[in-house]
Amino acid sequence: NYSLLGVLGKGSYGEVKLAIHKLTKRRVAVKTIARAKLTDAKLRRRAEAEVEIHSRLRHRHIARLFEVIYSTRDICLCMQFAPGGTLRELLDASGPLSEERARRYSRQLLGALCYCHGAQLVVHRDLKLDNLLLDADDNLLLADFGFAASIASTRRLKLLCGSPHYSAPEIFAQREYVGTQADLWSTGVLIYTFLAGHFPFQADSMDALGRKVLRGKWDKPLPASDAARDLVRRMLAVPAVERATLEEVCSHAWVLDGARSAAEVIPSEGEEERACDEAAVAELDAIGCNAALVRHHVEHGTRNHVTAAHEVICFAPPLES
Repeated sequence: NYSLLGVLGKGSYGEVKLAIHKLTKRRVAVKTIARAKLTDAKLRRRAEAEVEIHSRLRHRHIARLFEVIYSTRDICLCMQFAPGGTLRELLDASGPLSEERARRYSRQLLGALCYCHGAQLVVHRDLKLDNLLLDADDNLLLADFGFAASIASTRRLKLLCGSPHYSAPEIFAQREYVGTQADLWSTGVLIYTFLAGHFPFQADSMDALGRKVLRGKWDKPLPASDAARDLVRRMLAVPAVERATLEEVCSHAWVLDGARSAAEVIPSEGEEERACDEAAVAELDAIGCNAALVRHHVEHGTRNHVTAAHEVICFAPPLES
């Protein structure tokens, strides 16, 4: 169903490639997880959890997963391609963001987190610049749920995961932790980095980095407004119980920037299962997929190559655009 092209990125268990969805002639991203690298039951369960969690997420600022293909060699996650690249690439090319642009991306990320933490009871656990993508309209898409976990409100987590520069103090201390609090720390690191162009804590070794994070003193002051510094300071509180909650962050003056409430500026609502898009149905009908069959599968929530093609048309622009 897909023609694989160049490599977009590599991870511990596989790589992400640009691909063309053959039927619709649209670009997608395909993440391959090599079965040979899933060497024990824990790794296999983690791959299964990634598929299960990402499959049910429906939010405008989360990269859409279209379908999962299982082969004897790989598990392939076929998902929305983000032509704008990653936030890391943007910062490397352009340096720190303006507060206006940083605020816009932060609101979109916070909306995705509100949806994950609230409606879906999911924590991401690997929030970093490489996992924040930009679509064709310069909107943020949260990607890569390889370390995501389903949670109960009181469940404490044990897996020490994520990328060191974004990891919370409790992870460096190798303690059990609350996933939502760890995600909020990582988000604070991201907002600091949006505005400064570098991480708040940097060191030449993991041990030295851990000591800095546990001390909680930034390497350099944040070159931003008082409101921005106050927000990040609250998010990077070393004791997790003193850290700003997601609700407090969304209601902070820097995030609101004059709005009367978080609801005005934070896109926290998920999307309903998509009803048939008649333009997509017509396009599929024109290339050989019976319109009635497409409607049947979409309206019944079936997940197969037909509904995947329908979603690809809805979320992936044609090649010429």
